[in-house]
Amino acid sequence: MPSPPAVPDDRLAGWRRIERSTDTPFDVGFFRITAHTVVYEDADLRAAIGERAGTDRTWRIFLASRLVLSPPLPLSPPLSRLIADRAAEGFADRLRDRGFVGVAETETGSLDIDGERARLTGYEATCQSGGVTLAVEGWIARWRSDGQFLLAGGAYPTAVRGAADDGTAAAVRETLRPEAFRDELFELIRATG
Repeated sequence: MPSPPAVPDDRLAGWRRIERSTDTPFDVGFFRITAHTVVYEDADLRAAIGERAGTDRTWRIFLASRLVLSPPLPLSPPLSRLIADRAAEGFADRLRDRGFVGVAETETGSLDIDGERARLTGYEATCQSGGVTLAVEGWIARWRSDGQFLLAGGAYPTAVRGAADDGTAAAVRETLRPEAFRDELFELIRATG
């Protein structure tokens, strides 16, 4: 059975695996896509915000999936677009399932990954726990590698939208490094294989 794509361990310092799954996001009888996925959370950020705000939840995630087509079919441009679009929808659903609300697509583009042009989609959302509400940005990249489809992406907090009091807001704000979070996410995406 295929496994999720590999992510080098040295890139995952401070991250903790919270899920490994296999599901079928697309099945029309004669054709099926199976996703083999691994999801990580930033355990250090979870602890830091928990300590400052007295709340416990996943605030920052990274996921990687290998999509397997059954039966194997030649990947025409329309089929490639269908797979990429379904993968992006699945990513937004995963964010919602993890308690991110107001998930909305913000932009599309591309990203170079080992000479392949990955389709890239950006999202915004919010997440809340224990009186703390954070703005969130997310990105998902989809590309072909060795005849398979890979996707990798994640979400991270960018700003405090609300807190029980000004002291909590300031303490949580100290834990947020949106530019560094974004850079690390894109490094993780490029390291996925």
